[in-house]
Amino acid sequence: MGETPGAGPTHANLDDYPTDLLAVVLRAIGSLGTYSLTLLRPLHGPDGDVVDFRVVADTGLTAGLAGERSVGRTLRELLPPEFAERLVGRNRAALVTGATTREDFVLGVGEDGAATVPAADPAVGPVRLGEVLRVPADGHVVVLWRDVTEARQAQHELQVATARFQRLVEHASDTILVTTADRVITYASPSLGAVLNVDPESLLGTRFGSFYSARQDVSVGEDLYARVLAAPCGGTARAEAEVVRGDGSPRRVAYVATNWLEDPVVGGVVINALDITEQHEAQQRLRQQALTDMLTRLPNRRWLGRALDRAIAASRASGRPFALLLLDVDNFKVLNDSLGHSAGDRLLVEMSHRMASALGPRESIARLGGDEFVVVAEHLADPADATGVARRIADAAGTRYDLGDLATHVTVSIGMVTHGGTDDGVARTVPAAGEPAQVDHGADDDEDVDDRLSAGAEALLAHADAALYEAKHRGRDRVEVFDPALRERVLHRIHLESELHRALEDDELTLHWQPIVRTADSVPVGVEALLRWHHPRRGLLPAARFLPVAGEVGLVPALCHWALDAALRSAAQWRAAPGRPVFFVNLAAAQLAQPTLVEDLASMAQRYGLDPARVQLEVAEDVLGADVQRLTDQLRRMREHGFRIALDDFGAGNTALTWLRRLPIDTLKLDRDFTATLGERPTRVVVRSIVRLAADLGIETVAEGVETVEQLEFYAEAGCDYTQGYLHGRPGPADEVIGPAPVRRV
Repeated sequence: MGETPGAGPTHANLDDYPTDLLAVVLRAIGSLGTYSLTLLRPLHGPDGDVVDFRVVADTGLTAGLAGERSVGRTLRELLPPEFAERLVGRNRAALVTGATTREDFVLGVGEDGAATVPAADPAVGPVRLGEVLRVPADGHVVVLWRDVTEARQAQHELQVATARFQRLVEHASDTILVTTADRVITYASPSLGAVLNVDPESLLGTRFGSFYSARQDVSVGEDLYARVLAAPCGGTARAEAEVVRGDGSPRRVAYVATNWLEDPVVGGVVINALDITEQHEAQQRLRQQALTDMLTRLPNRRWLGRALDRAIAASRASGRPFALLLLDVDNFKVLNDSLGHSAGDRLLVEMSHRMASALGPRESIARLGGDEFVVVAEHLADPADATGVARRIADAAGTRYDLGDLATHVTVSIGMVTHGGTDDGVARTVPAAGEPAQVDHGADDDEDVDDRLSAGAEALLAHADAALYEAKHRGRDRVEVFDPALRERVLHRIHLESELHRALEDDELTLHWQPIVRTADSVPVGVEALLRWHHPRRGLLPAARFLPVAGEVGLVPALCHWALDAALRSAAQWRAAPGRPVFFVNLAAAQLAQPTLVEDLASMAQRYGLDPARVQLEVAEDVLGADVQRLTDQLRRMREHGFRIALDDFGAGNTALTWLRRLPIDTLKLDRDFTATLGERPTRVVVRSIVRLAADLGIETVAEGVETVEQLEFYAEAGCDYTQGYLHGRPGPADEVIGPAPVRRV
């Protein structure tokens, strides 16, 4: 059977063993893999108990622990007593039970880094972990040894990481999902229940996106996965989507998907989901406010830009034309000033309601600002149908308004332009290339909202504005349609505006002077300054050829300031001219509206050393409006500074004769229409009456437009003080009309 202890070592020879035992050993060695093998034969004591084991075969681990050759030696000979005793006991137990056993050993680490028999205190110094399998076989014990230090450490770290991940996701406030590469959900955090109002476990095995609302495009999820799967490990992709809760209510969720498919701990796509419903709704409210006029609650100019881009694109796609109507309230400034701004606001609000109620299903309205509104009428059967839309809107807006204790009746003027369909001439005015993509007013886009319009929208508005100007020019309360001829006039106006700016910058403006003579003896007593423009190509232009356009584009104040400054400077240069002529200088309505006009006049006179008494400031009759008191105070202050005042074009409008008493006037200039109709008896009667009345009030008179000797003789007989016209001389440069400028002696 077995050896008797103390008989001394015997040489191990595998040939001494039975064939079946050798087969067991060979099979064991073939299955080692990462294991080392030691074959032990039991040694019995006098009483027959197993007291030790002899190493019959060893692939290295036992010899390594002992530090010497092991085959033929016993465990007690090779290993420290306590360690050997423990191993003998474990092997003996394996023989008794006949069962395979598994256990771990904590081993020490030698100087060479290899595992050794541990010291008395395994807690001191580095250790390695070994795994031992004991397999009883035909009265022997096959011991399989393996160093599992790194494997157990990796397993421990994996367990720790997994536990940490589970704790993090289960206690996170954000919803966390883990899916496979093909979007199958493998994990859903408990917080998902609060977001979707469902049991998170019910989502396991379903595909990501199954909880989208019916309004959400599923391509959002497809695109999210396409991007995150294309990213490297740890790469992310973002998206937003609308989901539906278990109770049917919608929520807005932001997703951040991270590619952890190659991570051994996660092995999937991790999706962090945050409920942003309140934030999204707040942004939508702000976006809506940015597109809404605060007074009328209609869409505003920002919205209009998007609506026009959409209409242009839709018209191109369908072939159906649409119309743009630009309208404003006739004489709104007068109404606003007379009724008060509060009443004006109420008028605009009520008007917006009436126009909105008159809109058809494919029509929309916006407020540009002030009293300007825009209507977009889409999907017209024919461009001519736009006129009916305009008339319907005009009828709705142009009615009586009761504003509290006040009531008024208003009219509107409308400029209209159509685009698309068969209206090729107008359609070509809108660029066909490079237009922005269609923008839905209700869409959730992240673009900044601003006032910029596309080229197509700007062109349409410009054309509608030109048509509106034409409606105003032709008497208001009407609809004008933009056409190519009107377009040419608009282009001319734009070009002329640019040239006027250049004229101011390049000193192309000049003053011509027309003589004013004493009627009794035709002696020159004064000159009137008249603005002229030396156009580089068109020659000398009178003011009537460019001032209307200057008024439309806001250049009248600049032109008038230049003319006033040049006139006073010239008057100072000719102060020593023979007869000491009086200089007549026109003041435009835009200048009279400036609160600093009087101070500016006094400053110019002082700067040029000019006696203000030699200057007659002409105020045209048509600038006299409702604010007569303010104008009267302003004219009185001019006279206090020494300037004289002339009322120009008297009789051309509806000036009340009582104003001759109220206004501080020195000179009355009769409108040229009186002179042109002197052949009619009523005109002669009126002129004689005006001249006598002016003389009784101490006001001098000047008759304009005198071209014949007969006209001059009539004014002389009627007692008119002065006359002006082509009979006495046409306007010309100062040195031709007044004479050379005097040379100042130093």
